[in-house]
Amino acid sequence: MVKGVIITDPIGDMLIRIKNAYLAGKESLDLPSSNAKERVAKVLEKRVIVKAYSIKGSIMTIMLNLERDRVLQIKRLSTSGKRIYMGYSQLYSVKGGRGFLLVNTSQGMMTEVEAKKKKIGGEVLAEIF
Repeated sequence: MVKGVIITDPIGDMLIRIKNAYLAGKESLDLPSSNAKERVAKVLEKRVIVKAYSIKGSIMTIMLNLERDRVLQIKRLSTSGKRIYMGYSQLYSVKGGRGFLLVNTSQGMMTEVEAKKKKIGGEVLAEIF
């Protein structure tokens, strides 16, 4: 890992690292940890994209689920230069329900299905399918 590099979009960096590691067939990857990244990892673990994750000091280790039946695709929607917010009625299903939206709400990070049930909107971070 390169030290001293400033990352302006840590969530986007995390999602792209997961996508690249998955496409390269790696079973795990290490990245700098933060509270926001831990919340994203929890959602990905619920959706069985990530088998498990652990945090030791300032390093997060993510174990990927390589037994998925389709290729992992991640499309970053909201970036540091262009934020995208949606109300719960505007949230949509991704690929006919095979994928999900990653939504950062006032009640934490969740999928669009959970946000619709709780009737809350938020910042739409990514489409994952």
